[in-house]
Amino acid sequence: MPAAKRVSIGDGLVRTTFAATPAMPSYLIALVAGELERTEGVVDGTRIGIVTTEGKRASAAFALAAARELLHDFNGYFGTPYPLPKLDHIALPGGFSGAMENWGAIIYNEAALLVAPGGSEQSKQRVYGTVAHETAHQWFGNLVTMAWWDDLWLNEAFATWMATRASDRAHPQWRMWLDAALRRDEAMALDARPTAHPIHQPIQKESEAESAFDDITYEKGAGFLRMLEDHLGEAAFRDGIRAYLLRHRGSNTTAADLWAALGAASGRPVAGIASAWIEAPGFPLLSVDARCEAGQRIVGLRQSAFRAEPASADASAPAAASVTPSAAPGLLWRVPVRIGTAGGAGGESILLEGTSMEVTSRAGCDDPLLIDPGNVGYFRVRYAPPLFEALLARWPTLPDSARLKLGADSAALLQSGQQPLASHLALMAREIADARVKAARGMQVPKEVAGVHPHLLLMMENSERAASAAADGDNERVDLRLLLEHLERHRALARDHGRVVERMHDGQAALGRQRQAGDARVFEGIAFEHHLGAEAARVLDLYRRSEARHHDRRLQAHALRVVRDGLR
Repeated sequence: MPAAKRVSIGDGLVRTTFAATPAMPSYLIALVAGELERTEGVVDGTRIGIVTTEGKRASAAFALAAARELLHDFNGYFGTPYPLPKLDHIALPGGFSGAMENWGAIIYNEAALLVAPGGSEQSKQRVYGTVAHETAHQWFGNLVTMAWWDDLWLNEAFATWMATRASDRAHPQWRMWLDAALRRDEAMALDARPTAHPIHQPIQKESEAESAFDDITYEKGAGFLRMLEDHLGEAAFRDGIRAYLLRHRGSNTTAADLWAALGAASGRPVAGIASAWIEAPGFPLLSVDARCEAGQRIVGLRQSAFRAEPASADASAPAAASVTPSAAPGLLWRVPVRIGTAGGAGGESILLEGTSMEVTSRAGCDDPLLIDPGNVGYFRVRYAPPLFEALLARWPTLPDSARLKLGADSAALLQSGQQPLASHLALMAREIADARVKAARGMQVPKEVAGVHPHLLLMMENSERAASAAADGDNERVDLRLLLEHLERHRALARDHGRVVERMHDGQAALGRQRQAGDARVFEGIAFEHHLGAEAARVLDLYRRSEARHHDRRLQAHALRVVRDGLR
């Protein structure tokens, strides 16, 4: 709180009396002392300060502008103004990483708050997101606090979602929802494992709370809120949040209180929708098919639990059903699903409540079917082959959100043994040929291409020659290189599954050497016995050695035929 009175008591000493601190959780109290400088402004009657150690005031300008902008935005969104007379953002030079949302005195590692004059756009994006996250906690966590640590996600997931929303509104050029989708996909990779825990997990004592600070709490929680807001509608969701804060300000809550407020505002059974998403680990796979009747598209949806690992062929192997509900026959999610088309038509939101359902889409049959066009769903989608191929044919015109989801889902399905390798390679070939991807060669990835498949962008450092070959129509070489690069990209996962046959390093000595035009085509990869067979692995090894030494076209052609046979 601000100083209420200062009185000189002699010998150069001053007694400072601060205004009374409101009732708050004890973990939110902070006291900071030192040789500090303060830069401040005022917004909506609240004093906003950026506090730094001496000599760093010049690096506080961006943070101050962000803090003022965010407080005003949040005052409007929440409908309950920030309740304290001041809000300080304090940059400390060390001692911890990240930030802590102490009420009225948020503490940051200075690297998370300060941006030097002329600082990069990436630094500004990082600082803006961190300030947004901690400012959101002033309402979700501070004004209204979870009753116990098992509902920690109420604080962290909401602040994560709110920070992305605010960053996207203020700086749409950063395309923060695409970045959030990448983080959500990382959480989904964890959530699909047999060892995953639910968002709401038992915490018996305070010392166990630290275990809840992970991607499931933050990113799955935020991903669910994003999906729920899309289903309920932005206005109804906001009104529910406002009612929740107004009713429970200065007190403790559980998730049930939030669901009740959102349900009352939307008229939807929010508690029933949320139950499986919050109380159980895992998420669904939606299998999608469609047919046209009298000019109308009938969409068939079927849900099943998505599992990261293929079912074991060994009957004696321990079943994942013993450790994860993802295999439990009775587990069903109530899944909000938006149905659209590649041309942007439709977009109606439905709720899949059982194992399967059929829906008549208003969009008709003219454009390819597209499930979850905004990439807001916390689920994987597996299209029937004709639907998948139709979307690939429209790849250059799909929105970035849809292309990102198609790529991520295809990779996850391949890894789990539920997608043919040939189908995923067809998608990757589209990505390689895409002009937006070509712009990302050499790993210099501008923000405007952030919607492309992240796995491909990570591989672009070693695939410039493959992209050039694609442009020249050298399809055979592109196919093989795509295969090798894909296998290399997933080597860690393959090792975990015990499916690695060999790793090939031939030709490494040629790296970096100047050679004749068309030479220096040196690369490495992994051969999967599961997909290619031992003969294909042997021929690929010979291919590399011949590539590095003599470029034997006959052997290369033979290797390509073997690979293609293996894919069939």
